[in-house]
Amino acid sequence: MRKINLSWLKALAYSFILILAFQSCRTTTAKQQASPLLKVHQGQTKEEVFQLLGNPTARRFNELQEEWEYQSWHSEKAYKVVVVTFFENRVLKLDTSYKPIGAIKTKEQELRTVPRNIQKEVVPKTRTREVAARQLRHKEVISKEELERIIEQDLKHCFRASDGFRVLRIRSKNYLFTCLQVRKLLHQFIFTSDKIKALRILAPRITDNENDRILIEEFTFPEKDEAMKILGYGY
Repeated sequence: MRKINLSWLKALAYSFILILAFQSCRTTTAKQQASPLLKVHQGQTKEEVFQLLGNPTARRFNELQEEWEYQSWHSEKAYKVVVVTFFENRVLKLDTSYKPIGAIKTKEQELRTVPRNIQKEVVPKTRTREVAARQLRHKEVISKEELERIIEQDLKHCFRASDGFRVLRIRSKNYLFTCLQVRKLLHQFIFTSDKIKALRILAPRITDNENDRILIEEFTFPEKDEAMKILGYGY
């Protein structure tokens, strides 16, 4: 009977183990490369982070720093929470944590904490310039002081864009706005999609429609088309 070469079998077994280990490393590396979080690093701009992670779930800021918070489903027992901190509009640090289910409020739970009169606020439908002018004829153009009050005391303390929209709906009810004033309010929102929503709220209250080009120029296509529709260009 031929003797089995044990050294050859050992070499074959070692080779098989090395192949498995190599494949495991490749799989792990591929998963890591696929994670957008691993592409976020210090010094990146807000736009670069937005391209990687998208719109934040919540936003917080003070006179020194700004935080973007991202919440995602992790397991049946916990949410994954990622907080990106910016200093001078560039990434300072990134923190990842996990919160148990129930620690983060659902939208329905958040609504229960909002006063009923605010819950009923809805975005007014886009109206023609003539109808808007008739309905708002008795109102006055907002003063510079009141506009600054809305920006400094209300909008700059909103953690989320949805809070800013709520402020605009409530505070703009009794005023008209010039295009320059509307542009200043739009600048309080970071993302183009949020600016479009803010424009939809304020457009019916614009008094100098002949100057609305300065608002259209705030956008690029395809959002520019949407802005023109909101401003009544008959699309």
